[in-house]
Amino acid sequence: MIKVRQKVSGGFRTQKGARLFLSVKSDTGTLRKRSRDVWTGLINAMAGRPFIPSDA
Repeated sequence: MIKVRQKVSGGFRTQKGARLFLSVKSDTGTLRKRSRDVWTGLINAMAGRPFIPSDA
């Protein structure tokens, strides 16, 4: 996914921006994989209540 992002926009301006993008991408991927609502998951994460998957 990172290569697609670079091709479309020409890359990231800062390392912080790249890390933030990858963090959100990772979170949304995990939420989708676990069949959770992505929008609600992101709102909860920003409110300090991130989804933490269990091993079970």
